[in-house]
Amino acid sequence: KGIKTADLKKAVKTKTRSWLIRPAYYTEEKVSSDAERLRRIYYRQGYLNSEVRATGESHITFTIDEGPLYKVGDIIITGNTQYDNDRLLSGLELRSGETYNHQKAESHAKGILKLYRENGYIDAKVVQRPEFVQGVPDIANAVFEITEGRQFRIGRVDITGNEATQDKVVRHVLDEYGFAPGALYN
Repeated sequence: KGIKTADLKKAVKTKTRSWLIRPAYYTEEKVSSDAERLRRIYYRQGYLNSEVRATGESHITFTIDEGPLYKVGDIIITGNTQYDNDRLLSGLELRSGETYNHQKAESHAKGILKLYRENGYIDAKVVQRPEFVQGVPDIANAVFEITEGRQFRIGRVDITGNEATQDKVVRHVLDEYGFAPGALYN
């Protein structure tokens, strides 16, 4: 009901073939892959508990239990010590009360990771996941778990392999971009 059948059919790789021209053969792996692909489509659209089952061999039927369409409850950030929540939430397209859109949440997680990595936290990790709210149906909190790691600075800069260009030219370009010893690694 939540996603058009035509859109779902486009995602399925298992196709009906003419027996005379190009016969199609059943493979369990292909059908399982199609079922997983359909489940991911529903998950990305906010159906976080959808289930997809495939039955049959010569005639395959995908049975889809969409489950509820989840809305965003709270937006929770954990593990951040270097940046406050307001800074990390700036530019977030996912809003409380809206449909839980996995792509928007993942996009924002990548934005948070970019902020950390541009400021020397090259080992930083950001994991985004939904957290179901106990006793409240159809609501999931958007959780961003941050592992900051430590901040790195640029050490010695070695330039090798340049036969046509002198080292001082390469160093001049690096200096223009602030890529010098002591600067934060970006």
